[in-house]
Amino acid sequence: MNEFPNMIFVYVATAVISYLIGSLNMAILISKFHKSKDIRDYGSGNAGMTNMLRTFGKRAATWTFVGDFLKGAIVVFVAREIGKSLQMNLDLAYIAALFVMLGHIYPLYFGFKGGKGIASTFGLILAFHPWFIPMGFIVFLGIFMTTHYVSLGSLLIY
Repeated sequence: MNEFPNMIFVYVATAVISYLIGSLNMAILISKFHKSKDIRDYGSGNAGMTNMLRTFGKRAATWTFVGDFLKGAIVVFVAREIGKSLQMNLDLAYIAALFVMLGHIYPLYFGFKGGKGIASTFGLILAFHPWFIPMGFIVFLGIFMTTHYVSLGSLLIY
């Protein structure tokens, strides 16, 4: 009976920490600190890798992708390991995945206007199903090379 309140604390703490980490939007941080500009004021207005590529180039886009990807993957990996040690199965990992994505899309630190979550979702997929990454990347490349639409390729692999 004493264990139940502790479990609720673990769930809530996981959700809050994951949301706060998810709110660290790499496109906004990179554009503000390295370019002294807000990516949301340029191009499509989206705080994501594609807009970074079009606006600030390959290097900024690559760092944006890597940061957002790792944010999703690391949060889920850590939550999964903590969940295992507490014998909670994947419950914590699912909560972490949901809240890191909510943080990315609706970031607390940036007026609740973030990115679409494609790179972070890619990191989540790696954390849950690493074997899907090569298949998803091949599908994405095929769609992108055919249509030249990053968003279409990204959506079709999920």
